[in-house]
Parts: sequence; C-alpha cells; structure tokens
Amino acid sequence: ETLTETEMVKWLVLLLSLVAAVPPLRFNSDGSFKIVQFTDLHFGERWGNGTWAPFGPLQDKHSKHVMRQVLHLESPDFVVFTGDQLTSNNIAWNCTAYWKEVISVCEEFHTPWAALFGNHDDMALEWNATKHLTWRDKLMNFDLAHPLSHSHKGPRELHGVSNYILPVLDSSLNSTTWRTVLYVIDSGGGSYIEEVFEGQVEWLHRVSNNVTATHGPLPSFLFQHIPLPQYETAYNKNQCTGMAQDGITPVKTAHDLFGLMKAIPKLYGMTVGHDHGNSWCCNYEGLWLCYGRHSGYGGYGSWKRGARVLHWTAKGEHLRTWIRMESGIVMDSITLA
Repeated sequence: ETLTETEMVKWLVLLLSLVAAVPPLRFNSDGSFKIVQFTDLHFGERWGNGTWAPFGPLQDKHSKHVMRQVLHLESPDFVVFTGDQLTSNNIAWNCTAYWKEVISVCEEFHTPWAALFGNHDDMALEWNATKHLTWRDKLMNFDLAHPLSHSHKGPRELHGVSNYILPVLDSSLNSTTWRTVLYVIDSGGGSYIEEVFEGQVEWLHRVSNNVTATHGPLPSFLFQHIPLPQYETAYNKNQCTGMAQDGITPVKTAHDLFGLMKAIPKLYGMTVGHDHGNSWCCNYEGLWLCYGRHSGYGGYGSWKRGARVLHWTAKGEHLRTWIRMESGIVMDSITLA
C-alpha cells in the first residue's frame, strides 16, 4: 500500500516535530561528521530451550568492550545500530532490559544514536515458534524514550517499523540548512517477511524527491540490515575492499530499491549487516555496497570484532570509510566520495 500525498505531508510534519524535540544532528565547525556503525550485537543469548546460559552475559560483556573501544578511539558524532541488537528468539520477557544494555554504552559516552531492526530483534521464541514476545513497536517506543535517541517510527502503512530519514544540519547553531541525509529502511525479518516492499520504495522515492526539491541534491547514505540482491553479484575480490568470508543472504525481493538508489542524486551507497563474516565495500554500477563489521560476541562466527566508520568531511561532499577493530587497529580504509 502506497502513501497518498496528504499522508506523506502528515508524516513529514510529524518527522519535523520529532526532530525538533531533540537537538538536531549537526556537522562540526571543521565540516566533519563521523558515524560509527554497530551491527549484529546479538545481546541476550541463552540455551535453545530458553534457559539461562552463562555464555550469554559473558558475550554481552565482551560486546560492550568492543563498543567502548571503538567509541573511545573514534569519538564519533553519531552511532547507527543496523539491526540484530538482540537475539530475541532467546529472550522470554525482558527484551527492553537487554536493549538498555546495548544503548547504555552510548549513554556512557554521551553519543547520540539511531537504530533500525534486523531479523532477530523480534524473532519468535526458539522453543516455541508460534510465540513472539518481543515486538518492534515495543522496542522502538522504549528506544525513543531516551534523550540521545534519534530513531523514529516510520509511517504505519509501511512494511516494518524503522523506515525514516535523518538530516544532518550545518554546524552553525541556529542554522536550519541540511547538509546530508541518512536514509533508513526496515528490511524485515522476525515478525515480518524478509523483504523490502513496493510501498517502502515508493515512500523513499517521494521522500528523496521532497528532499531534493526543498534542499537541493544532498550527499546521502542508506542503512538497513539485510543486504539487497545486488550484493550477490557485486563482490569482486580484485575491485572490492574488506573481508569476504561468509555467504550473502539478501532479502527475497526489494522491488528495485537499487534502481531507485541509483536515481537519487548524490546518494553514495548503503551499508548493511546480517552476514557476519563479511565487511567489504564494493562499487557496483556507481553505488557503494558495504557491510558493517560484526560488532557483537553474540551470533554465529569467530571473526574478530569491530565496527565500520563513515567519516564525512567538507560538509558532506567527501566521505571515507574504514573498519576500527576491537584491538584498536584500523583497516580497509577507502574513499567513497
């Protein structure tokens, strides 16, 4: 189901009111803005039958160490959590307590954040697949209650919950000039089909057109959890940068979201999570398709943990990315724009 023009206007008014309720994201006075992407933290893991397991809290402790290391070394302006913050199929009742564990590290560093959902954040219980005790709405409402959160609930007509945009404004304190835009798409999973629906693509088309008409073509980047089908053909070891030690499991269909992305002026690319053993970036048909770095000690795989960093400079005109590892080393640094 697509949004009418009236519904789109109402949603944009709501978005602007929410943005006004928290201090807007702004570039620094030197024209820079740094984002850290944490992905696949997988807090709250237990035994498959739902009973408490000692490895769960230990994993969460190590995941917090990754986050603290990266935030200490990078001092970012913003954090984006790109899904699977929780392994909710192991969590019987206290999902918000685990969500609080995740965001508490950002609160320690006074770093604002935004979150989108992955396939595990509201997955049915592992020992009873007919029951969903964790819901996107509940988690988003909890997240939004925190002053540092810049997350949003997208239009209720859309597939998923975490469909929204975030402008990053000029550095001048009272300026309302938009410099860059972060687009966020909910790729489903858990209580939703793993798919980007046609209505979401139409919504992004309308919103991006509105941004361009109002503010001119702005540098932008897109965040979601599950990769697009184009990731399956994008990787070429001679032309890509980063680790490729996992399979690629894209959404079932994305209704040509990729084609729309190519048509949005100055949209440089996207970054995802989901496939824990991948942290590469490839330029494919003029767009950068990137993975974050598996940040959590929960979830499958024994690859070393870290996070992707996106560093805008020249008020958004230039963009570099790299991986900051838990050990402190920096790797796979490339220029995206």
